Amino acid sequence: MAGGRPRNPGRGKAHRAPRTTFLVVCGGRETEIQYVDYLKNHLHLQAVTVKRRGSGETPEKLVKQASLDSDSFDHVWVLCDVDNFQRQIVTADRMASRGGVNLAASNPCFEVWIMWHKEKGFSPGLGIREAQDRASSLGLTTGKHKKDLKIDELMGRYSAARDNAQHARELHARSGLALPENVPASDVDLLVNAILSAEGCGPDRL
Repeated sequence: MAGGRPRNPGRGKAHRAPRTTFLVVCGGRETEIQYVDYLKNHLHLQAVTVKRRGSGETPEKLVKQASLDSDSFDHVWVLCDVDNFQRQIVTADRMASRGGVNLAASNPCFEVWIMWHKEKGFSPGLGIREAQDRASSLGLTTGKHKKDLKIDELMGRYSAARDNAQHARELHARSGLALPENVPASDVDLLVNAILSAEGCGPDRL
């Protein structure tokens, strides 16, 4: 046979299974984006796409945008704050459930998730400014508007933040509280857990 020995189909270049893909649509343009970029860089993620939306976008619009792009990804998430969208967040939650979109809302704001890396805080009266000030005073954020994450201060503390988020969910469940009354709360850990699971990583990586 011309060309010499036939090629062994069982040998050659190994083919790696395609990675699970994630789309993360962020409502904020600063802190949330920095956090997802930290996940991407620290875990060397190649299959996470982040879409930045304008500050002030309602949760409903974010879910709608995520739904439009969902066909190209295995998992679709919306990362947003309840903030001043108490009425809209309920509608967004229903839209997400119907459309196969995962909603990772922080109530009242993303800084709740950030401060939980260093301390437990479950005051039902926690406000936006208080959460932002607390994250800053704990050395987790900096900058004029306290929106710049100090990544080195977050590293090694993911498990603590995850446990605090889970504890808050349990407290709210026992009290019968759901969005938007479940203050403070954050489901960011559910997004992170999904990424870690898809990548085969443990929480100690963060």
